[in-house]
Amino acid sequence: MANSRTGLPPAFLLFTACSFWGVATVLNKALLGSISPVLLLFLQLLASAIFLWAACLSLRKSLPKGKVLLIAIALGVLNPGISYTFSMMGLERISASVTSLLWATEPFLILGLAWLILREPVTPKVVAVIAVGFIGVLLVSGLLSGQTGGQSDIVGVLFLFLAVLMCAVYTVYSRKVGDTVDALALVTIQQTAGLVWAAVLFMATSGGNLTASVAAVGSSDLIYAILTGLMYYAAAYWLYLSALNRVSAALAGGSFNIIPIVTVAVAFVFLGERLSGTQMFGALLIIVSASALFWLTREPTVPKHELASG
Repeated sequence: MANSRTGLPPAFLLFTACSFWGVATVLNKALLGSISPVLLLFLQLLASAIFLWAACLSLRKSLPKGKVLLIAIALGVLNPGISYTFSMMGLERISASVTSLLWATEPFLILGLAWLILREPVTPKVVAVIAVGFIGVLLVSGLLSGQTGGQSDIVGVLFLFLAVLMCAVYTVYSRKVGDTVDALALVTIQQTAGLVWAAVLFMATSGGNLTASVAAVGSSDLIYAILTGLMYYAAAYWLYLSALNRVSAALAGGSFNIIPIVTVAVAFVFLGERLSGTQMFGALLIIVSASALFWLTREPTVPKHELASG
C-alpha cells in the first residue's frame, strides 16, 4: 500500500478541510440561485471525480479490492449521495439556524458510533471539547435569542437528522476501512459512487436530458461549480480522510464545529452579514473548542497499512 501521509499535522489537515467546506458553502448558496441542487451536485462531483482519478493515476495509488471496494462504494453512495438528498429535502422545510444546530450534533453522533463500532475510548476531555463547540454553534445559530430567521417542522428536522446520521456513519466506517486503504484511493472511489448516484437521481427527478441541462448552465456558473466541486469534495474530503487515518473518529468529527465560523466570516466579507454580541460570543467558544481539539491531536496515530509498509 502506498504511503499517504503528507507530513502535515492532522490538525492542519482538519482545519483546512473544514475551511474549504465553510467557504464552498457560501459559494454554493449563490450557485443554487441559478442551478438546481441535484444538477449542482452532479457538476461538482464530476469535477471532483476527474481530478481525483487523475491524481490517483499519476501517483499510482492502489485501489481497494473485494469487500473493501464494496464498502467504499457504499460509503460514497451514502455520503455525499443519499445524505445530500435528505439534506436538500430538509433545507426546503427548516431555517438555516435550525439546520446549523442539527449539523452541530454530528460530532456527538460520531462520538457514540465510534465508541460502539470502533471501540474508541470516550474521554472526558473529548466530550468537553465537543460540548463547548456545540454550545458555540447553538449561540451562533441565534436560537437562544430568537433569531431563527425561518420556519421549521418535524418532517424537515427528520430529513436533516437522517442526513447528519448518515454523515456520522460515513466518518466512522471510513475511519475503519482507512486503516487498510490509502486516503486518496478511498475518496476517489467514494466520490465516483456519489457521482453515479447524482446522475441517476437527476434523471429520475427531472426527466430531462442530463447533457442538455449541463450545456444550458452559464459559463461563469459552470466555472464556479467546478471550483467549488474541487474545493468542497475533492480537496476537503481528501484532506479529511488523510487526517482521519491518524486521529480518532471522535476528534476528527469534533473539527466540524469550525465550519460555521468560516462560513460566518466569509458571509461577513462577501455578503455583508453581521453577528450580534451573543453570536460573537458563540463564535469565540467555537474557536476555543477548535484550539483545544488541535491540542488533543498533537500526537497522531499511524495507520496500520503505513506500519506494515515500514
